[in-house]
Amino acid sequence: MTTERTLIITNGDSAAELLIEAGFGDNVLPWRDVLHDGPVPASLNIDELSEARARFIASRNWGNYEETINQFYDRNQRIQNAEAYEKISLWFEHDLYDQLQLLQILDHFSGSSALDNIWLIQADDYLGMQTPQSIKRFSKFETLITDVQFDLAKRAWAAFRESSPQASACLLDEDTSALPYLEPIIRRLLQELPDNITGLSRTEKQILDILKKEGPMQVGRLFKKVSDCEEALFMGDWSFWIWLDGLSKATRPAVTGTYTQSFPFDADIEMQKAYISQEATITEFGRRVLNGDSDLIVENGVDRWLGGTHLLPESCWRWDSQLNKLNLTG
Repeated sequence: MTTERTLIITNGDSAAELLIEAGFGDNVLPWRDVLHDGPVPASLNIDELSEARARFIASRNWGNYEETINQFYDRNQRIQNAEAYEKISLWFEHDLYDQLQLLQILDHFSGSSALDNIWLIQADDYLGMQTPQSIKRFSKFETLITDVQFDLAKRAWAAFRESSPQASACLLDEDTSALPYLEPIIRRLLQELPDNITGLSRTEKQILDILKKEGPMQVGRLFKKVSDCEEALFMGDWSFWIWLDGLSKATRPAVTGTYTQSFPFDADIEMQKAYISQEATITEFGRRVLNGDSDLIVENGVDRWLGGTHLLPESCWRWDSQLNKLNLTG
């Protein structure tokens, strides 16, 4: 068997292109999946999970199913042949988007015979926003992944995929310092559950807070304002439009404006620009929800996934941000 020198795995295409341009070789694999959106259920192997993820991505009009699943199958095949590489180097950031990808990859490699050639670079800045020169500085942080890190990642990935968020919440009581960005991303993940009183996720609350304080605003600017509220940016604009459209297209809208349609993911750039220039305004109902006088879930219901947890009106896990604890309503 011919052994290739190094496989680099990173979060997406922007970082992959920069690493190639910076001279780290052209064998760079972008992971691409937005794991904080949509179902990531347990009991599926990596190819079965890839199929579920590709179906979800197609359902959102974020990509063509056949193209996406073929990309995922190719990706999976490359990591399943880990022994073919002298070295595997994982380049990931500190935010929720990257850290979930990292957990999935470490979980897969935890059962591999190539454990002694897998290295990790954890960046405290955004790889895709670097230059070919500045991205080189992160290489000095490369360390061989330890058994403790593999074990912790495996347990965290399994917890994320469980049908309830209880196991993830329990990790907050453990020592997770072996993966220093794990604790903050678990906490941020739990904050995307509906609030115990208002039914708002943290993202929804940030949207309504800004519109209440600053008044009507173009949705492109609103996305930037909400992003500025994050300790570590993780959400792309396409994910954000889903949250915003959910608030504006509900039975009882919390946001209104000049909307004529939801974000046109499969339309041309001019139609997308037209959407971004629309103006969003908080409704009176949105104000009541924000004040804790109404409950978004009670009024509008819920049907979304957070990892392996399917949130429905009859079985809705909530996060008490005051007490940092879970509640189940239904």
